[in-house]
Amino acid sequence: MAPVRSIDPALRESYALCRRVHATHRPTYLATRLLLPPSIRPHAHALLAFFAASDRIADVGQLRVRERAFRRWSAASMDELRRGESRHPLRRALINTSRVHDLPPELFGRFLEETRADLTGSSGFQTFEDLRRFLRGVSGTAAVAGVSLLNRPDPELERLASLMGEVHHLIDVFCDYPEDLPQDRVYVAAEDMERVGADRTMLRWGPPSRALDELVRHQVRRARGLHRESIGLVALLPGRYRPFVLTAVEIHAEYLDLVDRMGARALRDRATLSRARLLRLALPQLLLGRGQAHAGRGRLGAPGRGDVGRTGSRHLASVHDGHTEQPSGIPTEGENP
Repeated sequence: MAPVRSIDPALRESYALCRRVHATHRPTYLATRLLLPPSIRPHAHALLAFFAASDRIADVGQLRVRERAFRRWSAASMDELRRGESRHPLRRALINTSRVHDLPPELFGRFLEETRADLTGSSGFQTFEDLRRFLRGVSGTAAVAGVSLLNRPDPELERLASLMGEVHHLIDVFCDYPEDLPQDRVYVAAEDMERVGADRTMLRWGPPSRALDELVRHQVRRARGLHRESIGLVALLPGRYRPFVLTAVEIHAEYLDLVDRMGARALRDRATLSRARLLRLALPQLLLGRGQAHAGRGRLGAPGRGDVGRTGSRHLASVHDGHTEQPSGIPTEGENP
């Protein structure tokens, strides 16, 4: 594998930009830095940066501007993925990663289509399965792309990776209730609201109540069911890749416990875990992985998360059209992070 410093400078800078964009996603970035081997990190940065940039374009600004910008972004991204080359400063690394790991353009197409459908805000989900189709299209496809960095894909591996991505997105939904609900972005199935006698207005503005407590905790129970099943992904990965996934499992469980304790308060007060707590959750797997590496059983690796969270604008401000030719090469991360 060619080290980053030896590949085309434009590609090297694209991977560096992706790393800076990804760095705004603290839990994911931290786990990537601690638990992924240098050969995998740049590719994980490229995937996560693309998903974050796409999400930001869909989320930020006036609706008409967002729609136009996202339409251009999606069309250019899919054209480049199909052609296998790009001069865009961020997508250049994505295209290289997709070529190195043989990621099908259709995987990114599903993500972009679901993100576009949600661009104007959720129109509502009648059933939990309706919500799950959205989750699979956005975070499920992102998780499948991440796992494809580690192992040859197969249907069961992809199914369980998608489940883990769905759980992660559900946790994002729970944490974002205080921001999303006032904007009428309601990621709760109508059947669940009807079950407790609630409606969208009560969910958005109502005071804490037993009905809303039960509604939130029912969402957590649904997520726990998916979480338990997704853990099967660990057994399908080589041992050297398991610490990252086990860390994600622990963090997911911790967030679900937190939201369950908060109940209806999670609708108004953001559920957060401190950086120190996240580090404590990651530490056992970090030690396990270091022990495996020391014993000669390989370097740590991990599936990238289907993290489609919001990101800051400082690094994304430099995501514009570039003008250099598409390089090739498989990067490994240099000694300086």
